Amino acid sequence: PQHHALIRQLEREGAANALLAGLAFGQAALMAPVVEEILFRGFLLAGFQRVLGAVGALLAAALCFGAVHQGFEHVLPMAALGFLFGSLVLYSPQRSLVGAMTAHALHNGLTLALVLGALAS
Repeated sequence: PQHHALIRQLEREGAANALLAGLAFGQAALMAPVVEEILFRGFLLAGFQRVLGAVGALLAAALCFGAVHQGFEHVLPMAALGFLFGSLVLYSPQRSLVGAMTAHALHNGLTLALVLGALAS
């Protein structure tokens, strides 16, 4: 998260900037999980599954998810999260994105809360 533009701005302006913190939270915990889950698990995972099967699709979509997150050092940890989120979709009733969106939102929200807490102290 330290490479994220909103986090850098919060560092410059202080975590007390409530509007900026609210924007960061809205983006990280609400918008990103919905958009990313639709893209990576709704479209890519489904498309890869037709060609690669379930496990291959999980791996391919997870690596794509990891690759789009900032910094090479984040590829594998983010790919692991992508694999988890993809598993939630593939093994849920009716292959719903709701579980993955919820897990993604919780992860991002808790991460941001920890970052904001660290900036405030």
